[in-house]
Amino acid sequence: SKATVSVLNCRSGGGGRMMRATAVLARHVPLTVPSPLLPADQSLIKHLEKSKPAQVSTLSNGFRVATKETGGQTSTIGIWIDAGSRFETWENNGVAHYLEHMTFKGTTKRTKQDIDTYFEFSGGHLNAYTTREQTVYFVQVFNRNIPDALDRLTDILRRPRLYEADVESERHTILTEKEDVETNVDEVMMDHVHLTCFPNDGLGMTILGLVDNIQRNIGVPMIKEYIRQHYTAKRMVMVGCGGVNHDHLTALAEKFWGDLPSYPHKPEVGAKFHGGECVVEYDLASPNLSIAWGICGQSSHDMLLAQVLQFYFGSWDRHMEDLNRTSLLHQISDSLDTRGLGGRVESLQAFTTPYSDVSLFGMYMVGTPDDGARPEDFNAFQLEVVRRILNAMECMTHETLHKAKELYKASCLLQVDGTTVMADYLGAQMLSHGRDVPLTELYGRVDAIQIGDVRDFVQRYIFDKPYVLTGVGPRPYLPQGGPFKDRLWLKDAEYQAAAFGGL
Repeated sequence: SKATVSVLNCRSGGGGRMMRATAVLARHVPLTVPSPLLPADQSLIKHLEKSKPAQVSTLSNGFRVATKETGGQTSTIGIWIDAGSRFETWENNGVAHYLEHMTFKGTTKRTKQDIDTYFEFSGGHLNAYTTREQTVYFVQVFNRNIPDALDRLTDILRRPRLYEADVESERHTILTEKEDVETNVDEVMMDHVHLTCFPNDGLGMTILGLVDNIQRNIGVPMIKEYIRQHYTAKRMVMVGCGGVNHDHLTALAEKFWGDLPSYPHKPEVGAKFHGGECVVEYDLASPNLSIAWGICGQSSHDMLLAQVLQFYFGSWDRHMEDLNRTSLLHQISDSLDTRGLGGRVESLQAFTTPYSDVSLFGMYMVGTPDDGARPEDFNAFQLEVVRRILNAMECMTHETLHKAKELYKASCLLQVDGTTVMADYLGAQMLSHGRDVPLTELYGRVDAIQIGDVRDFVQRYIFDKPYVLTGVGPRPYLPQGGPFKDRLWLKDAEYQAAAFGGL
C-alpha cells in the first residue's frame, strides 16, 4: 500500500516524470495489446505469477482454444460465441435467446432425456446464457468425463433438433419468462436505458425479444439462418479451466469443431450513443432514476478508468447500511438526509456496462418522496443527488483513488476463484480483447492510474456531455428532462441562485 501511495505522490524529480509519462503512454495502449506495466507493490508480482497464463491455440478454420490449467478433479469446459441480441434486427429480435432454449430440446442424435440423464448420472452440469454480445454454453464435469461431455455439448450446438412442434411449445415458456423479467424493476430500467441510448442499433433491443416475434415470427427457418450467419469458427472460443490438459482439449476441438465453416464474416454492427430521456409509468412507491453516459469500448484502456471510478463511488443501500457505510455514495446520501429537500435516498449504485465499441457508465438511484412533498420538490431532490455525484468526481484525493484501485484489484482476484468463474472471465477476455490479460499486467495498468487520468476521463465522457435520463415509477415524481438538463450543468453559484421550486 505504501508503495502505491508513494508512486501517486510523485510530482517532481526524474522518477515522478517517468511514472507520469508511463501512465500517459499506458492510456493509449488498448487491452488488446500487452503492456509492460507491473504492479507498484513488487511483492505482489511473484504471488500473481502463480496464476498460470492461459494457453491459446487456433485451428486452421480460426476456431480458438484457451485453457487455464489449475489442477483438481473437475473442470469447466464451454463454448463462448461472439454473437448475441445486438446482431439481430427488429424483425428477428429474440432469436438468439430462442435458440438457446431450443438447444436443450435434444439433437438429431440424442433426445433431451438422453442428454439430461447423462449429466445427472455423471455428476455434471450443463448451462447456457445469452447477452447482448455473447452466447455461452458450458459444462462442469469431472476430468475423466471431459470427452463425453464435450461430445454432447458439441451435439446440441451443431445438431440441434429444431422441430416446429418444439418451437411452438416453447413460445409460452419464453413469454412467461419475459413477463417475469418485466416484474423486475431493475431489468425494466436497464432495458429502457439501452433502448434510449441506442434507439437505432441492436444494442437497444432486449435480449428476450419483441412479443410479436416470440408469439409468431420466430420459427425454424429463422433460427437456422441465425446459426448459419453467426455460429462460425472465427467467432467461437472453446474455454477450459481446472484439471484440463491443453493439448488434449485442442485435439478434441479439432475432432468436434475442426470442420466448422469460418464464414460468413462477422457483420459490422457499430452503435452510436444518443442522449435523451425516457419515463416509464410503473406502480412503485419509490421512483427509480438512472443517468448514463456513452463511453469507450471495452478494450480501451479508458475502460479501466471507468471501472476504478465505479469503485470510487461504490454502492449503498439503506437496508444494508452496515455493509457499505464507508462508500462515497453513502456519504452523499447521508449528507442529504437531514436537509429536508423533498426526499431521501433508498439506494445508490454506480455501474459500468461494457460493450465492444461503446459502453455505458452511470448511476442508478432509488428514492422516496418525503410525506407531503410536491413532485417538483422531489424532482429537485433528484437533481441535487446527481449534482453531488458529479461534484464528487472532481474531489478525488490520492487516498480515495488508492482505495478505489485496491477494491477494483480485489474484485479481479474473485474472477479466478473457481473454475466456472475463471472460465467465464477467460472466455469474455478472449472475445473482447483476443487474449488473456495477466493479472500482473492488469494490476500494473491500474497502479499506473493517477488522479489526472481519472479527471481527464471525466472531461472526455461525462462533464457537459450527452446523457440518457431514465425514470421508472409514478410519473409525477420522475424528473422532467428540460428543467433537469437546464440546471444539471450550472455553476454552483448559478445553481444556488435558482429556486428549487422551478423544477
